[in-house]
Amino acid sequence: MLNKEDNDIFQKEGFSFNFDSQLKYFDFINECKEEGYLECRLDSIVKNGDTATIFMFLGPKYKWEMLFLDKAEDMCSKRFNKQVKDIEQSKFSFSEFIDYKDELLNCYDNSGRPFAKLELSSEFKSDIIISKTLLDPGPLIYIDSILNHGDLNIKDYILYFILDIKEGSLYNAEKLYALRGRLKKQRFIR
Repeated sequence: MLNKEDNDIFQKEGFSFNFDSQLKYFDFINECKEEGYLECRLDSIVKNGDTATIFMFLGPKYKWEMLFLDKAEDMCSKRFNKQVKDIEQSKFSFSEFIDYKDELLNCYDNSGRPFAKLELSSEFKSDIIISKTLLDPGPLIYIDSILNHGDLNIKDYILYFILDIKEGSLYNAEKLYALRGRLKKQRFIR
């Protein structure tokens, strides 16, 4: 059961609030939070025989005001700022922010900066969440050599060619994760 004001909002947002399982209830709560109702929660339960009526508290709908990365000088941080701009003043979606954060860190991972860190700090003012992002790109990492530990008798330049890695190239996580697969494709290497 909802108060009239919350019921009108639930109807307007298109929320379904008939739960026949606990999982559907949790899905509903998560859906409300993704729509900006961060305070949505169960208020109370009244049981009558084999029927339970729950009373919900919806709370205010929050908007997100995102502060961009201050020094967006490289491709990764510029792309992140563009994506974050798209969600500014829209509904608060933490999962959307996490997706952008993961994409940013993967970009740095494949651009020579595997130790990049992104921090988010937020404060609430009325129904607005003001978030500040702090980026530490970490040191630039180069691959100085590939060491062959084992019985494989192969020249270094051939190994670099097969692995598509050059001596002195920037660290690239995708290439390093693909090493085993690239080696398995070589028929003369067992």
